[in-house]
Amino acid sequence: MQLRLCANQPLHGMLKVEDDHGTLAATPVHMQTLGRLDLTLPAPPDERSLRVWLDSVLIYDSGGEQHRLKRPLAIAEGYDYESVEGVYLQAREWERQRFPSRALPCYVACLLADPWHLRALVGMARLKQRHMEYEDSLGFLSKALSIDTYDGEANYLYGLAHARLGNIYDAKDGFSVAGQDPAYRSAAMTELARTSMQQGQHARALEYVAAALAGNPGNCGALRLQVVALIRLGRTAEARDLAAGRLLADPLDHVLRYASGMRSGICITSEWPHQTWLEIAAFYAGIEEWKEASESLQQSPEHPMVELWKAWIYFKTSGNVDAVALEKVQQMSPEGVFPHRQEELTILRWAVTHSEGWKLKYFLSLGLIQLMQEEEARVLLTSCGDEPGWYPFYLVRSGISGDGGADLLKAVDIAPDAWRPALRLSKHYAEKQQWGRPWVRRRKDISGIPATTILVFGWRTAICTTDNTRRPSD
Repeated sequence: MQLRLCANQPLHGMLKVEDDHGTLAATPVHMQTLGRLDLTLPAPPDERSLRVWLDSVLIYDSGGEQHRLKRPLAIAEGYDYESVEGVYLQAREWERQRFPSRALPCYVACLLADPWHLRALVGMARLKQRHMEYEDSLGFLSKALSIDTYDGEANYLYGLAHARLGNIYDAKDGFSVAGQDPAYRSAAMTELARTSMQQGQHARALEYVAAALAGNPGNCGALRLQVVALIRLGRTAEARDLAAGRLLADPLDHVLRYASGMRSGICITSEWPHQTWLEIAAFYAGIEEWKEASESLQQSPEHPMVELWKAWIYFKTSGNVDAVALEKVQQMSPEGVFPHRQEELTILRWAVTHSEGWKLKYFLSLGLIQLMQEEEARVLLTSCGDEPGWYPFYLVRSGISGDGGADLLKAVDIAPDAWRPALRLSKHYAEKQQWGRPWVRRRKDISGIPATTILVFGWRTAICTTDNTRRPSD
């Protein structure tokens, strides 16, 4: 029997495997992160008492795994789901599950029943910030802080909103009070350090970083700021020693590796390496070190969002619009463009005002839809007409344009061999109970399209619905 071990961090010491009958194996180990060890055991262990030790540290105990916890697994009988608190908890749960569109109406219902429900006010503010509606967020936060001026989360969100709006002193006010709450101390101190970096106060930034790391030694954002601040203060060797220690535990933190100056060691092998370079650029943009942000992007593979970031940074530093760069974006393929950073929505809004063409509007709409701002996205996509020859454009527009049938037909016309337009169109007809539409009923319309299993299933469903004499297997 073999015991297989994969290291989540560097492991060095004596590994011992035992159960209640005695020691089964003992061997020294020297493993780096993600290293693997296959250890052969002389006999099957007792599954109820298997223990694995690294020196004097117990790293696995099967007894604990099999213990039945006493935590309640069901809501107590008689609890009122429709109460104000019940509706709030449902909103919070939807938010935890990443369903903001479901959480929002629950928060609204909670505040309609109790306009002064503190946690619902903070929850609404949190959603508004997620959707980049900072002024609206501040409205809820101001009301919450008038009830409890020391609420940690409310102050932290208050600081974030003002930071995004450029109100630096109000941002510091919020973060300073939030820092008194242990739950938000590390995050708040990190934001104060970031603010100090923006103002060139590197020594002050180190003080805030120390406070942030005291509360959370693994705070990667604070560690990155610490390394940059040390380098700006001429303490390069100290910065690199700190970075080297952290990179042993997290060798994929390319932002930290780049910030520490160990740039020759960067080896990005992900499917989309440009996203790593964008993350590095976003870090430097966050502390307003535009030169470093620009230089990092010079090493990135070409991509529309990379070119947009370059144009935006050039505008921030010179005040001029690089029309050539924006035109270059219009000529590039839109494949693989999925704006998801809040900074990118700001960049795209700026770009749309300085360049014609459908691609920038399409990119911006993708981000707006994620922010639940579908009406603005619908206006942008409608203004593009039928100019795009890119079928995903029509799939996106069909999802927010009401009926959407015309856009789906256009997508199928552009890409007759792609399975996604075919699937979406078949679902569109099925939802409308239009089983007799020729495209749905003709088997030849889906032959030759890759990944057709689900399409064939839909086709058989349509046949069975409209023709009782035929079986699905036919």
